[in-house]
Amino acid sequence: MHNIRPNAAPRVRMYRQGLGDCFLVLLPRENQRCFSILIDCGVLLGTKEAQAKMLRVARDIAQVTEKHLDVVVATHEHWDHLSGFLQAREVFDELTIGEVWLAWTEDPADTLAKHLRQQRQQAMRALYVVASRLAELDPEAASLRRSPLAFFKAKGSMSTSEAMEYLVHHPKKPRVRYLTPGGATIELPVEGAARAFVLGPPRDEQLIHRSNPTKSGKEVYALAQGMALFAAAGAESSFQEDTDDRFHAFERLHRRRSDEAAFFQSEYFRSANEWRRIDTDWLGVADQLALALDNHTNNTSLAFALELEPRGRVLLFPGDAQVGNWLSWHDHRWPSPSRRRRWIDAADLLKRTVLYKVGHHGSHNATLREQGLERMVHQDLAALVPVDKTMAERKRWNMPFPALYERLQQLARGRVLRADEDIPQRPEGVSAAEWKRFVDRVGANDLYYDYTIPSRE
Repeated sequence: MHNIRPNAAPRVRMYRQGLGDCFLVLLPRENQRCFSILIDCGVLLGTKEAQAKMLRVARDIAQVTEKHLDVVVATHEHWDHLSGFLQAREVFDELTIGEVWLAWTEDPADTLAKHLRQQRQQAMRALYVVASRLAELDPEAASLRRSPLAFFKAKGSMSTSEAMEYLVHHPKKPRVRYLTPGGATIELPVEGAARAFVLGPPRDEQLIHRSNPTKSGKEVYALAQGMALFAAAGAESSFQEDTDDRFHAFERLHRRRSDEAAFFQSEYFRSANEWRRIDTDWLGVADQLALALDNHTNNTSLAFALELEPRGRVLLFPGDAQVGNWLSWHDHRWPSPSRRRRWIDAADLLKRTVLYKVGHHGSHNATLREQGLERMVHQDLAALVPVDKTMAERKRWNMPFPALYERLQQLARGRVLRADEDIPQRPEGVSAAEWKRFVDRVGANDLYYDYTIPSRE
């Protein structure tokens, strides 16, 4: 499976390093090595032998691409998408990179991007303070053990921001592009023509903060709404200056002054009354803020579609985009090369999708229904799910989400490859001949799945 020959069919390699994303797209070019696009490279913090796994992945990437990547895409700032660039830095240092694609949210010169980064940094500082307070006040507390803080930082100095900086300042000095949805497509120099449509993230703060679908359309908590709750607890010194009544649990009439030591010693701190104390109750909000921080970052994912030929087959890579990101795709349209149709929009791209990289490891809010999966009606649709259910269960995450996974199976007629499972068995209602055509397009070992894109009819 190494040494992808020139003029081979387009293929996508999904690495099986654990709960994380790493995809290598190989597009044929006449009498040249394939045009290579690496989309993310990471694994969740806490994965056993993580560095050894990512080194193995990186060495395979280097061998397949002859140590040259035409494009590296870093979809968003989460450890399970970026860790490999640091864990296998010795390998990536030796690769040449033509371009690095990042979302506009990473652009240091963009005003809204700066604002969003400041929000994220405030939330992270608050959460780290809460983690310290938990250790001091209640070592057994479990709230932050499932916190998404692990998505942003590993032990020592390694962090997602460091991984982003590494790509931007890679030793081989690639061109760095901060991409905004809509606008001109990116033409790729491959056989038969191909281009990238940038779909997200939206340039709308409300949509970035909208993560969960509900019947009423209610948005999840935004980062700014959670910060005040940490202010009263001393999580951010800048918040301590604001001491108005909204930060107090009780009306003035029912409050006790901190200098009423006799009352506290005789009543509040009595061992018999320990069950009534609320010293650490404020820490319970940490989960809500951590979840908002996680969802907000997912929604800054660089989402894009690769069209393999004019008005032809589409490969969809949404990163970990959630509801607001997906919805925003339908605000854009691009000129069509066909005289029969003037414009291309998200609905058209979804209709022509033959490969879907399932968002956020198959979580419930990273694949839209009416505006997303239900529009993927191509007869050759297949899906790749970068999931490790055992690790997800350890984190108490329901991945892949059962209802979503069942619908994927239906629409793709069983052509769903999971990183943590073997090639699936032929489902009922699918002929042996049809299933053989699918299986023949799949290459598999313990390191990756290779999926060859069906040829154009």
